[in-house]
Amino acid sequence: SDVATAFADSSEGTEVDPIEIQSAAELAFAVSSGGNGKYYKLTNDIYLNDVSASNWAENEANNAWYADVDFSGHIDGNNCIVYGLWYPTTQTGNVGLVPQVTTYANRVTIKNLGIRYANVYSTGNAAAFVGNTSNKLVTISNCFVDNTVTIYGGAAGAFVGGATRSGTINEVNISYCANNNANISGSGKWVHGIFGSTYNTTFTVKN
Repeated sequence: SDVATAFADSSEGTEVDPIEIQSAAELAFAVSSGGNGKYYKLTNDIYLNDVSASNWAENEANNAWYADVDFSGHIDGNNCIVYGLWYPTTQTGNVGLVPQVTTYANRVTIKNLGIRYANVYSTGNAAAFVGNTSNKLVTISNCFVDNTVTIYGGAAGAFVGGATRSGTINEVNISYCANNNANISGSGKWVHGIFGSTYNTTFTVKN
């Protein structure tokens, strides 16, 4: 997909002055640049691909989202929806709106966001929201997927694909989120409605 080189909004990216994301290109810029620990807020629904056709996910010319990109930051969906998250069936890495949270020290939060009409595929870790997290603190709240979302992975879940800890902490908190019949499948036993695989990780799920 097209990637912006700057944000139209001149906010500082703090909790009280988040950077406003108005387009798919700006969302791509925020994720592909790693987030930089900043706060982001959607101002409207985002379309990463045209999902108007019933067979939209079969279009190999779709804009593929990122794999294996580390993210550190905070996304407030502002009760908006991201449409058209898509990966080709050749993907092998960590995939999701936030592909992975493994390198940076900052806490990652995603809240008030829906994902619809998504086709998330990988032989690795796959989820609509966070593909993989390792040794970090991730919070997802007031988010949802529905039956227009398809996820396939070696480890697959609606909100987190894989979670492992090799250091001092790996904690995932999921609260007030809903999986409204997303289609989740995979090549192994780590396929679940909320998260896929977990090793030595503290998971808290609350509704």
